[in-house]
Amino acid sequence: MDNYTDTLATLVELANLKDDTEAIDRFLSAHPFYIETLEMEAAHGNSIDQEVLRVRDEVRELWRGGERADQIAQHYLITEAISAISERLPSPAGKKAVAPVLVDWKRGELRLAFSAGNDFRTSIYELLKLSRFARICARPDCAAAFFVAKDLRTRYCSTDCSDLMQEQWRLDWWRKNGDTWREQRKAGSKSKSKGGKR
Repeated sequence: MDNYTDTLATLVELANLKDDTEAIDRFLSAHPFYIETLEMEAAHGNSIDQEVLRVRDEVRELWRGGERADQIAQHYLITEAISAISERLPSPAGKKAVAPVLVDWKRGELRLAFSAGNDFRTSIYELLKLSRFARICARPDCAAAFFVAKDLRTRYCSTDCSDLMQEQWRLDWWRKNGDTWREQRKAGSKSKSKGGKR
């Protein structure tokens, strides 16, 4: 799983990207060619910052799963990939084109011959393969809530978040039950002391 974590690190960084311009600039300077379509999309009326945030929001939907995640993954992995392949297709008199689905007669199956074409689609494809490990931290105010877990039981992105939530649970329990617990303990020690005097 660690190999996948390296592949997905930039996608996780994008999913956790803050809304401010400085964060977006840092991301774009660290990963200038990660989202290759930004300039083309920005030409349609949005600023590059708006496009980064739009793509970030779509990536966050992947973590949430469901029908919307299916649509987004299909767009990036199939629609864009086929579009990129069709741009490279030769003229009818040219060479053989690469099909996205291949026939494997020996195994008796159709096989996906997926070629991502760029780092962004590669990381989306890796996330798809590990989608059951895509988690959103259970700590409500986590700054880096989107992560890829190493274990299906993992609820928090880090031990820091886990420890903070455990501490919060203890505080909430004491606020709710502390007085009752103290009274029961006090009553229990009184009955023990009375029993000891006999």
